[in-house]
Amino acid sequence: MPDVQPQEKLYQCLTDIGDGTGVNNAVGNYLSDMFEIFITNAERAIQISTIMVGIRDVGNFRQDRYGAMSALTNGIRVKIKDDLGATLLDMTSGIPIRTNGGWQLLAFDASPLPQGGGDGFYAVRWGLSRDTGSDIILEPGHRLSAELNDDFTELVGHTFFIYGTFKEGG
Repeated sequence: MPDVQPQEKLYQCLTDIGDGTGVNNAVGNYLSDMFEIFITNAERAIQISTIMVGIRDVGNFRQDRYGAMSALTNGIRVKIKDDLGATLLDMTSGIPIRTNGGWQLLAFDASPLPQGGGDGFYAVRWGLSRDTGSDIILEPGHRLSAELNDDFTELVGHTFFIYGTFKEGG
């Protein structure tokens, strides 16, 4: 496998702007207006190998809750969309993530990390090539998005992080 130069690597949070700037900590109340955080690049294709989700909260993490709060009403949907916002692939297959345990349906690596006296942390590692046999390729202008339509204000932190590479030639 050829070496990938550092400028070709991608380590970026999903944000409300999509380029790594803007809001990346989804801890607002999105009940009245769906909130979308995403990643996109107008000029280059992006090969995504891993999606990381971090949920930080005060309290005990149980599989039937989201963070340490109650289960979500509407849940989180992860999608691939085209440049006009039309859904190309619903990565949650119509089953939104409503609980900590719900992440395990998509990513086996999902569990609370040991709490050493501070906030609790729930980590999700969704290894796309490991779990599905191939990475996701976002064509230029397409985006990977997480749609949130619940109240997340009880959480301390809630981030979605992408590992991947930029690809030449779209």
